[in-house]
Amino acid sequence: MVAAGYDIISPDGYVSVFNEFETVVGIDRLELFHLNDSKKSLGSRVDRHENIGRGCIGTAPFGRLLTDERFRELPIVLETPKSGDGAPSSTAANPRDVQNLAILRQLL
Repeated sequence: MVAAGYDIISPDGYVSVFNEFETVVGIDRLELFHLNDSKKSLGSRVDRHENIGRGCIGTAPFGRLLTDERFRELPIVLETPKSGDGAPSSTAANPRDVQNLAILRQLL
């Protein structure tokens, strides 16, 4: 979203993007979020994922999203870089996922 030029980083941008989304698509049609910070800046057109709070987005926009009542019941997929500590078929939580989830929980 950020790489595509949708400013959810600034408070005013966040409001504007979701107002436009409501007008064009409808919030009721939104089914889930995938979350990641971005290695590249707003409008870069380069979608490179970063761990939460370590990229160009920062933590504040995630806090706005997680506390936005419109999205309270929507599932979230964490799409952040993984560490190489586990096999792809491992059922153990990836350490980076644990760290990213802890950061997100602090924003609630």
